[in-house]
Amino acid sequence: MSLVVKAPAKINLYLDILKKCDNEYHNVEMIMQTVSLHDTISVNMSKTKEVNIFSNHRFSADIKKNTAYKAAISFFDYTNIENPGLNIKIEKKIPVCAGLAGGSSDAAAVLVALNQMFSTNLSKSDLALIGKKVGADVPFCIFGGTMLAKGIGTKLLPLTAMPDCYMVLCKPNIYVSTKLAYNKVDEMTLQNSNIIPMLKAVGNKKLEYIAKNLYNKFECVLRLNEVFKIKNIMIKNGAMGSSMSGSGPTVFGIFHEKCLAKNCTIILKKYYRDVFLCTSQKNGCEII
Repeated sequence: MSLVVKAPAKINLYLDILKKCDNEYHNVEMIMQTVSLHDTISVNMSKTKEVNIFSNHRFSADIKKNTAYKAAISFFDYTNIENPGLNIKIEKKIPVCAGLAGGSSDAAAVLVALNQMFSTNLSKSDLALIGKKVGADVPFCIFGGTMLAKGIGTKLLPLTAMPDCYMVLCKPNIYVSTKLAYNKVDEMTLQNSNIIPMLKAVGNKKLEYIAKNLYNKFECVLRLNEVFKIKNIMIKNGAMGSSMSGSGPTVFGIFHEKCLAKNCTIILKKYYRDVFLCTSQKNGCEII
């Protein structure tokens, strides 16, 4: 049996870091949203009795660091199924180290595929329980849509689906260390933001108010010049609002009209390689 799963990217409509926990993790408050930009994951049996990873992207030579590999091993551990050997092919379209949860979505896609392949009939909540051992964003990537995330990002609450809209994503050619980004937050004493206006905007399906209430504490702390440049280009070219996603450096803009989003994409591609026109989505990883 061979299965193909769509693994969509996520953006953060809202991201606040509340405090650092004793276990070195951070309590966060986020509103996460699935978008149509996605990787494609193919899973089939292997005769090698091992989990093999193939991709159009060059990953670390240590396969045990790969999130898709970790997801497969975690699935077999949870279900007590003997690992029969797998070939996992990852067709990457989501930029890596971009704040878009590409690796987490790949892991979630593997869990969805294996659940079907081995007829284990696990619920999404069960898969999320497995997934959070791989990464904090994996549970959201299993559910997808529009969700409130608390704790370390694994306590999820479904929200009213975001109105259909167009989004432009742009990743500048810079690298942001998530660990260093959190360290910088810890060094500063910023007042926590107020999530209520965004929750009301999402609940009322008011796209213009969602766009006006975008917030990302990492953006406020890191103050990356390239991020500000991209935001300015998006706003000048019709974006209703713009923000950084995750710990960055990807920037997204929300557009009501496709023609404006498409024109902004064309302009950004003159300066940046990784630019994508996409839409909001209501689901996470799905078998196709």
